[in-house]
Amino acid sequence: MIGKTKWQIWWWLTASVVGVIILLVLTAKWMRTDESLTDTAKKFIQPDLIYTANIQQHSYFYLLGIDAKDEVNPHTLGRYRYHREWANYIRDQNADEHRKIDSGLSEKLTREGFSEAEIELMKNLQISLNNSPEQFTALVIEQKKSLQALQARERIPLQRLSDLLGRKDYISLVIPPQASGPGYSYIRNLQLLKLVQIQLDSGSKVQTYAQQFHQVLDFTQNRLSLIEKILMQNWLSQMIDLIRLDQKNENNPIMLKNLDLDQLGLKTSLQNELMGNYLLTQYLPHSPEASSVQFEWLYLPNKTFNTIVTQYEVYWKLSETPYTELKQQFLAIEHPSLSKWRLKNAVGHILAQVSTPNFEKYLLMNHILNNKILAFNALSSGALDLELLNQNPEGRRYFQKEGKLCIELPFPKQQLPELNLKQDSCVKI
Repeated sequence: MIGKTKWQIWWWLTASVVGVIILLVLTAKWMRTDESLTDTAKKFIQPDLIYTANIQQHSYFYLLGIDAKDEVNPHTLGRYRYHREWANYIRDQNADEHRKIDSGLSEKLTREGFSEAEIELMKNLQISLNNSPEQFTALVIEQKKSLQALQARERIPLQRLSDLLGRKDYISLVIPPQASGPGYSYIRNLQLLKLVQIQLDSGSKVQTYAQQFHQVLDFTQNRLSLIEKILMQNWLSQMIDLIRLDQKNENNPIMLKNLDLDQLGLKTSLQNELMGNYLLTQYLPHSPEASSVQFEWLYLPNKTFNTIVTQYEVYWKLSETPYTELKQQFLAIEHPSLSKWRLKNAVGHILAQVSTPNFEKYLLMNHILNNKILAFNALSSGALDLELLNQNPEGRRYFQKEGKLCIELPFPKQQLPELNLKQDSCVKI
């Protein structure tokens, strides 16, 4: 009897151990089994944006090397930087030790940066322009000599920017996750110097500003990244204020083109952003900073990317919504539910939660700019009758405040503070 009992205990212990082992094996297999990319994810992936080793000519190289020394071709520097960054990325993926490819050549070919005094001057110019066009023009006059010297030194990069803006074939390529990318702060300074250049020139400023405005607007028809799109939008918004100020002085009733449906949408910019996320999800397990054990058991690249895509898809569809339905769609938007923690793909789940910026803000910025153009055109044509203006078929609501003609944002007012928008669709009367 005792022997039989011992045998039963031994059998149950053995069965329990085997059961636990089987359960652990199945759990381990479950945790490490990734899923296939969804059809939606595949739709977002743009192969032409990913690295091609033999690419020698591309419009993106020009932007990437715009800060080259005067005697250096920006396309050459941009091409070198692009291939160097991708070489670093590929080496990360395939080597045990991370060895950065020498970037000394890039430094030798790059022009010197702005001095501290010049950086402070550009910062003050930006602040004054954000406050009012009157402050900007006053500061330009006050700092005329310094700005003329700065313009003379940056003459060639300013011409490069003009050449870039004239391109109809520009495409923003995707760069590796760890790459620094174009010098957007430098480009922002060039944008300011362009406005200073117009301000200091004699003759009709309205016509010159309008020409610059339409060149930039046409450039936004290209496939821009999200940050490039924002840079251009802010620049266009600033030019509207400057044109309006000089328009009143010159009595020049000029009209500005507004954004078309493609420019109002975010489709191409979201594709660019998602391709960056796709590269990031694939890169992380091979990153030298990553914990191999953590990524071995708690990270699945495809599952992570599929989750990110579901968040982007909402905004892709919303960006193509007609204006009359936009506010209602903003109210009805449902954000995918993401729990705080889960066992499978725990690292990827956290990454998916932090990888999506506030696209509602970026979507709205397109309409803020477009509404500002429409308000400007209404003032330029002398249309100040609010009753007539509010009979527009798109359902825009015009109103006046503090000496400005404005258009109400197509977004629920109670949610506006969350977006922290510092601009509106108002133009001075």
